[in-house]
Parts: sequence; structure tokens; C-alpha cells
Amino acid sequence: MENFTTPDGRKWELTFSDEFEGTELDLTKWERGPQVRRQNAGGYWDDAHSYLDGEGHLVLKASLREDGRPLSGAIRSVGKFEQTYGYFEARMILPKTTGYWGAFWILCRGMGKGIPSAKAGVEIDIVESGECLRKGVNHAIHWG
Repeated sequence: MENFTTPDGRKWELTFSDEFEGTELDLTKWERGPQVRRQNAGGYWDDAHSYLDGEGHLVLKASLREDGRPLSGAIRSVGKFEQTYGYFEARMILPKTTGYWGAFWILCRGMGKGIPSAKAGVEIDIVESGECLRKGVNHAIHWG
């Protein structure tokens, strides 16, 4: 969809899209999540767990390390596409196992960097399934 009109008559213009076609992630739009330890459940992001399946799907795989800690794929557009306002959507299948953190977030660069909250911006968790899966999905706004 190139452009669309909202029910109240406002016009929205498409500014970013990826249908994840092919077998290689478009690195002009995305980077894989940094290979670091995640804050929750002692898991880790892992580059090899983020790939395209050649059928129009981005796969963010989840598995366990030998020590039993979760590994997960992640991608982000920081430094490549950043937008303050708009309409954001994704079609996703979330993991069903507790500890694997399926999520769609909008995150400002300043979050978690010790910047005063008014300048750091916010993290908007549009949907995430992680530890809260047994209760459904979670939506949140974090700042500071």
C-alpha cells in the first residue's frame, strides 16, 4: 500500500516498507541486533538467528545455548530509518515458549544511555510475548 486515507480523512504516505523478499536481509534498511546479553532471562541476541527464508518471511529464530540460556534473533533500523510520528504495522507469529522474547518495539536512540528522560525519548513496546506469554501479550511505554 503506497498511501492511504484514515477514516477521518487524513492522508498518510508510506515512508518505509520491507516485504523481506529473497534470501538476504537488506542491510541498507536493517542491522542485526548486537550480539550481547539481553536483560531478561539471561538470554543473548545472536546474528545467526536472524535470516530470510526465501518465501517472504523474516525468521528471528530462538534456541538454547549449551548452558540452557536462550538465544534469539533481532533486527533494528537504528541509524538507517528513524521516524518520530506515524503509523507502524507488522505481521508476526510470536513464539509459544516462555523465555523467547517475540517483540515489535519502537525505541529512541537515547534510551538506556543515562540521558535525562525528557531528551532520551521513549521505548514503545507495540507488542511483546516474552515472559508474559501465559497471560497473553504485553504492551508498554518506557522512559527515563
